[in-house]
Formats: sequence, structure tokens, C-alpha cells
Amino acid sequence: MPSRSRAHHDPHHELRHDPASAVGDTGGGRRETAHMGAPSAGQSVPLVGRSEELTRLAAVLACAAQGEPSILLVHGEAGVGKTALVRDACARFTGQVLWGTCVHFSGSAVPFAAVLSALEGWLSGASHQERVEVLAGLGALSVLLPSAPQGGDPESGLLLTQMDTAVLRIAQRDPVVLVIDDLQWADASTLDLLAFLVAGLRTQTVAVIATLRDEDRPDGHPVNGWLAEMRRNLAMSEVHLERLGPEDTADQVAALMGRRDADGGLAARVFARSGGNPYLTELVVREPAGPPSAAEVSEALRAALLVRWYGLSEPAREVTRLVAIGGRPVAVSLVERVVGLLGDGSRYGDELREAVAEAVAAGVLAHPEGNQVWFRHPLIAEVLTSDLMGPDPAPAHSAYAKVLADSDAPEPGDVARHHEQAGEWSEALRWSLAAADSAAALQGAAERLEHLRRACRLWPRVRAAAEAPEEYVALLLRTSRAAQGVAEPDQALDLIDQALALCDRASSPGVACRLLTLRHRMQVEAEHLAWTVVTPALREAEQIAEALPGTPERAIVDSQLAWTQWWAGDQRGRELADAALRTARETGSPDAVIPALVVSALTRPETDVAMGWLEEAYELARISGEAIEMTDAALGMHNLHEVHGEYAAALDSGLRRGTDLIVAGAPAAARFVLTSAAYFALCLGQWARAEASLRPSLAAADGGHREAVARCTMAILCVRRGDLARAEDQLARAAQISSTEYLGTATYPFGRAELLIAQRRPAEALAIVEAQVRAASLADPRDADELVLLAARAAADLAQDGRDRGQDDATEVAEGQHAAVLRAAAFSSDRPMFAPWNEADLIQPARAALYEAELARLRDQPDQAESWACARGACRRAGLRWEAAVAASHEARAVLRAGRPRAEAAGLLRDAMTTALELGAVPLGRAVETTARAAHLALDPVAQAPPSGSGERPWAGLTVREQEVLTHVVAGRSNSEIAKALFISDKTVSVHISNILRKSGTTSRVEAAAWATRRAEATSNDEREDRRY
Repeated sequence: MPSRSRAHHDPHHELRHDPASAVGDTGGGRRETAHMGAPSAGQSVPLVGRSEELTRLAAVLACAAQGEPSILLVHGEAGVGKTALVRDACARFTGQVLWGTCVHFSGSAVPFAAVLSALEGWLSGASHQERVEVLAGLGALSVLLPSAPQGGDPESGLLLTQMDTAVLRIAQRDPVVLVIDDLQWADASTLDLLAFLVAGLRTQTVAVIATLRDEDRPDGHPVNGWLAEMRRNLAMSEVHLERLGPEDTADQVAALMGRRDADGGLAARVFARSGGNPYLTELVVREPAGPPSAAEVSEALRAALLVRWYGLSEPAREVTRLVAIGGRPVAVSLVERVVGLLGDGSRYGDELREAVAEAVAAGVLAHPEGNQVWFRHPLIAEVLTSDLMGPDPAPAHSAYAKVLADSDAPEPGDVARHHEQAGEWSEALRWSLAAADSAAALQGAAERLEHLRRACRLWPRVRAAAEAPEEYVALLLRTSRAAQGVAEPDQALDLIDQALALCDRASSPGVACRLLTLRHRMQVEAEHLAWTVVTPALREAEQIAEALPGTPERAIVDSQLAWTQWWAGDQRGRELADAALRTARETGSPDAVIPALVVSALTRPETDVAMGWLEEAYELARISGEAIEMTDAALGMHNLHEVHGEYAAALDSGLRRGTDLIVAGAPAAARFVLTSAAYFALCLGQWARAEASLRPSLAAADGGHREAVARCTMAILCVRRGDLARAEDQLARAAQISSTEYLGTATYPFGRAELLIAQRRPAEALAIVEAQVRAASLADPRDADELVLLAARAAADLAQDGRDRGQDDATEVAEGQHAAVLRAAAFSSDRPMFAPWNEADLIQPARAALYEAELARLRDQPDQAESWACARGACRRAGLRWEAAVAASHEARAVLRAGRPRAEAAGLLRDAMTTALELGAVPLGRAVETTARAAHLALDPVAQAPPSGSGERPWAGLTVREQEVLTHVVAGRSNSEIAKALFISDKTVSVHISNILRKSGTTSRVEAAAWATRRAEATSNDEREDRRY
């Protein structure tokens, strides 16, 4: 429906005749970046009827400036005024505007193109010092930005995180709005970056606004899936722009004609023809002999654009058509070189720049950046390039390809696209391969795949099917691996099948073995099969390999067979892995050695050389650039570190290998490796690092098991932070995309049980564990141990809740439910619960101690304090910070209950509170505060004594030692605690306190503490007043 909202008509504001109002200085000393691809200021469509939408945008920007970040999508049909609306709102914004535009015809030449453009726009107007500070340590990003300071390490870091860092650093200086115009044409990497940025927003002064067309988004369009995931984010909102109503259209007509009011009949006729589309209204007003009103608005708009275009001189029309063929904003000098190659300068007039100026004056072209030229509205370029009646564009594409290739920094993707559209298949193939390499260097895995797929499509046009099939097979294989790297297993499988169709099993049995083995792997991933499955492809590879003893291919096939056998519980897999490794070593082929090392480590984790095998496999794969094999080795190291209880090493390994995998072109695998690292960071109390490691997976939302693990891990973190609603949301999404059954470490049952315990629903938590613990005990006994520990926590809570309600059999009931969990687990005698790997494994003893302490709490044993003290010490030694703090909190309660010294409990509670505050563990902090208040214990930290200087001393008359004692008195410490902290006797402390009471004129410790606080605050206020004058 047409919009009915009306704004007070202000032609001076709406027409914006001053070009400086769009770019450059907007007054008040605020810098605004140039907006690539936005309408030129002198030809802007008057903005009327958008008061409600402007209010919404203003609210989003105002909230961002106050540290409430969000993302806003403005969508509607072409010409409805999305860009004009956002530009108007940004013109009123007092912070920094980073504006990037996605271009339809760019061929996805550069990953992150729109965001790089936005950052370059900001840098071009920043001072040298600002550039240095914002880009410090961001070498991988700096090398891509022409305005960046020289120097730094161009190889260091990940572009995704560095661009995120750059935006947030700019926001630290001034609130920021990042605008991405025409999001429907964004490259995949830009979409990933926006999701990553938004996933990390908490209190930053950042707003993200994107404009999005309703058209040009068929089923399967990348933006549709991205949009569906973004709508799950509570920070996202949307504005849909409708066409204007008759009254607002009349206001627009009046503004376009420079009048206060429009002739009613004229406005009605314009509305009948434009349907309220603002851009079409402008075209109808400026070109009265426009399209008939019977046409659909979208078609009428295109026809009206052609009317405007036909109004140009012939040279100007030819120049604009040539610019449209270029496909992106282009320097006028480059267009001149293209004209020179075409050899028919007469078509473009004697002076090309005059033709450009004519098109700019007519509102067809604009100068978005410096000497560049592009269309005021991208629809014009679409209309011109889709005009089948125009001249053959192939010669122009050929000329563009040659000129671009000869430029200082050619974009291989652009060159390849022009060669392809010129019908120059050989050159298009060559430049497509170069574009794939370029995209890989920019960490644009999705764009790399796009270029490789184009190369595969071009190959048959360049070479006959029978010519060099091995090279085509290699290209298909390379493209298949690229597809697997971005979690497109169906594409990967299809490409492998194409390669197999070209492979003659009889003449190339080795190639066939490799392809069939890889097909097995791809099929398992594409169809979500168990590792135990032997597919027909693997069975065929096994048959072929029997005739290839002592070859790399035999080792490759044997390694895959050993893998499936081992996961199926077949001990013969170990012997087959040994044989595969021997054969691989004999051949010396890295392709054979890598999988043999990985499967050997899998089947012999108890050996001292297992980790060395995995590290060797990883390094060989990294040198070879084989991301799939790097992933296998990285996850093998993760599993081995976990089994050995080496959580710190696992965390370090996961973080480093995750970064490597992104650079290697396997971001999907990298995200899972980082998710695995997040689990260890969570366990070790490095919660900020855990959240940062989960962010890529949560932002990418790949779906399936791997995303579900990330969401379940995040759910556990949210529970421990006290954000139960967010934890519930994460688990709900995990249940949608994967299973609620046990599928490994940190899967759904772990998160659900923790949430139920936090919600005081222990019986339900016990039911979850009882249902899942058997599967865990069969797959990974350490996971079963962790579930049993959760069950013990739940049973202890259940017993405590029952006792609080006066339930006589509360302990017995809880014991029975806990026993049911143990029966379900069915631990074997040769592997008892919480068995450590070796003496160096500190994780399992810590869990065992926690388990015993929870049982003591369940049974309400009088000696609980000793159990919790044991658990606290074991957790500290293992590095389990949150668990140690929880144990300290329970120990303090047990100490108080046992009537032991209050100072002992106070120290434990302070330690627990310190950890709770550092981690942001809100529920733990509340529990500690509750215990402290009930026991009348002060948890305030010991303040540093006010310094004595030339000014007035707040505690004048007290000796240095008395001031030290007084700081502890203010913090609520007992005499014994003060004596211990200051290494003096209790008697000496008592003497000092007597002196403090006498000198301060007080009669009690409480009065002395109040006196000290008052004097310190008064002195501090006096000093602040002095500094004012």
C-alpha cells in the first residue's frame, strides 16, 4: 500500500542543491566519508512522506551513539527511495558514516568489497595519526587500503577479524554507522563480515544499516539465507518502504518543479503514471512524454529511464552504454583508453569528457568518487546492459579486458568476466584461475569457489574433452575441495562425480583410487552418514587398490578403511592403519603419509608418538595447502589433548589451527576447530576468549551438527553468566538444526542439563542425563564422567530443595535418582569413573573431587567443608577457575555451618567473588553475596591507603602502619586476617586499632571505618575542586 505518512514540506532541505551536503564537510567540524555509488547531490529525489521512517532511523542511530548497537535493514522495490532515506538520516548523524556500495556487475572480483570501500572512504578523510592508530597491527587489512600508512606485516592476521577491529576502533573515537547499500549484490565475504560484526556487538557505539531490494532475490539467493539468520538476532530491525500516496506524490512533484504546491490535476496524472514510486515520479515530471500509465511500475520505471537516456546526444548515449558494460564505477581516463582500443572514436564525439559531463548534467551519470563515473541509479546500467537491440557488446568487453589487464593493479575477476563476455574463452579461463588465487590470498573462500567454478565451466570451451583430461580432472578436484572448504558438500560431490566420469579406471587406476576415496569422504559429509559406513565408492576403491600394492594409492585407501573399521569398533583397523603407515612411508608421498599418520594416531592414542604423528601430518598438509587434511590433523590433536587432559595445550592448538584453516581456504572447518577451542577456554575460565572463538560459528550459522555444538557451548557459557533466556534461545536453535541426543562433547544434553539445574529443575536435569549417559559411556567415557558430575550437582540440589521443604525422604529420593544415572552409564570395571589418563592429567582428579563433594552435599554430611576444600584445590591445580570458585562458595557455607572461624569463610567467599567478578559469573556472585549477607561478612576489597603527598592527608595523625591497618578495617577484615596479611601478630593489630580509635575520636571499628571513608571522600572532592581552578 502507498505510504500515508506526510512530512512538512521544506524544499530547501529536500532539494539539497549544494553538492557539499552529500559528501565532505557537513558543518560543525564533522567529517563524512564519500559515499560510493550513491545518487549525486544535485539530482537527488526530494525526500517527502518519510517522517515516520526517518524517526525510526534516527532512533537507531541515537541508540548506537549511547552504546546500544543494532542492525537495521531498509528494503523495498527499486526506485522507492531506500538510499535517499538512509543518506538523509546519516546526514543528521553526529558520528562517523562509513558507506559502502555493492555493485551488481562486479563479478565478485574482490571479497569484502563494500566494507573495504567504506573503510577506504573513512581513511581518505582521516589524519595520518588517526590512520596509524586505527590500523595498528592490522597488516593484512592495511595492504588492501590505498590510504593506509605504509609498513607493518602484510601477512599477519585474518581479514575478517581485522576489519571488525578497524570498525570498532573508529567507533571508539566517535559513534559509527556502517552503511551497506544494495545488499542484494553483496559478495559472500561481505555478508559473512556483517554477520560477524553484528554477532559481536554488545555496548559498542555502532549501528549497521543496509539497503535491500525486494527484487533480484530469487529462491536460493545468498542474501535470503543470510537474512533469515539475521532475523534471529534481537538487535535487528527492519523498515519496508512502501510507495508514496497521492498527497506525498503531490508534494514531491511540487518540490521537483520548485513550487510550494503542485497543480492538482498534474499531480494526479503523475501519480497515475508513477504509482507513487519516487524515482519514477521524478522521471515522469522531468520527461512528460514518458511511458503509458497502463504499464507495471517496474516496467514503467525501466521505460522511463530509457526515455531519459534517449534524451542524450548520440555520443553521450554511447559513452553511458560503454560505462554500463564496464560494470562498476570507472575512471574516465580508463574509458578513454577503452574507446581508443575500439578504434571508432567518432561514435563517442570529439571530446569524451564532454559527453560524460552531459550525462552527469542530465542525471544519468554521477561522480561517486573523485574522477570516477557511474550511474546515478544502478537501474540505468541494468536497463542498458539488458537492451538486446543495442550493438554487440563483445568488442567493448574485449577492450575492457585488455585495458584492465594492463592497469597497475588489475582485478583478475573483472578481467576474466570481460573476457568471458567477449567470447575469449582461453583468456577468460586463465584469468579465472588467477582470480581464484587472488580471492584465496584475500581469504575469500566463497569467491575463490565462484572463480573456480567459472574455470570449470570454461574448460570444455577451451579444450576438447579428450585433450589433457588429467588437467581437467585436477581442476575439478581443486574446485571440489574448495566447495568442501565452504561447507558445500553437495557441490563438492557433484564435482568429484564429474571428475570420475572423465577417469578411465583401467588406464588410470591410481587416479581412480584417489577420486573414489575422496568421493566416499564427500558422500559421508553430504549425506550425514556415520564414519562407520563403507560406501560403494570406498568399496570400489578397495577393489582397485588390491592390484596396486606398495603404492601411495594403496596406502590412501587402507587409511580410509582403517578409519571406518576403528570407528565401528573393529580392532583390525589398528593393524590396517599400521600397514598403511608403513606403505606410505616407503612411498614417501605426502598424499599417502598424511592420512596414514592421522589414522595411526586415532587408533593408537596411548602411544608417546601419537601427538607427534598428528603434528607431522598437520605440517605436511599445511605445506601442501590441503585444508581437508589439515582439518583432520587439527581435530585429531584436539581429541588427543582432551583425552590426555591437556586443556591449555588444546586451547592454544585450536586457536592457532583455526586461524591457519581460514587462511588455507577452509573457513567452515576453521569455525569448528575454533568452537572446539572455545570449549577448552570455557573450562579454563577464559570466558571472553571462549565467546570470541564461538563468534565465527554463531555468525556464519552453517547449520547442522557443527553449528549446534557452538550454540550448545554458548548456552553453557550463558547459563554460567546468568543469561538464561539467551541460553534457552541457543539450545532451541541447536535443537532445530541438529539432534537433542548425545553426539559428543558439549552437545545438547550438556547444555540442557546445565540450564535445567540453573532453573532449579534438578529432576528434569537428572532425567536428561539418565537418558543420554549410556551413549556417552560407549563413545567417550570422559563425556560420561562429565554427565555424571552434572547428575551429582542436580541430585544434590534436588535433595537440598526437598530438605528445605521439610521432605523427610528428600535425600533418599535424590540418591535413588542418582543411582539410576549410574546404572544407565554402566561403567566397566576396567575403566572406573573419572580415571585419569596419567599422572599429568589434572582434569579428571578435579572432576572426581567435585563429584565426591557433591555427593557429600547430597547426603548433607557434616564434614562437607573438607570435601569442598579438596575439590577447590584440585580445580585450582587443573585450571578450572569457575569450578574452583563454586567449590570455594560451597566450602564457605560448610565452614560457617560447622561453626569454624568466620574469617576462614570470609576469605573463601572473597576468593569466590573475585573470580565471579572477573568472569562475569552473575549467579555465582549472587550466591556468594547471599552467604556473606546471612553471615554478616564484608566482602569489600582492601583499598590502597591514600597516598601522602604535599596536599592534605585524609588520615592525618596516623602512622603509615596504622593507615595500612585502617584499610583492612574498612574492608571488614578481622584481626586475624589483618595480622596474616601484614605479617604481624594479632596483639599488635589490636594495639594499632586502639590507637586508630583514639586518634580518630571514634569508639568502635564500625565508626572508625565510617570516619576513614568520609575523610577519604572529602579529601578527594577537595582535590577535584582544586584542579578545576
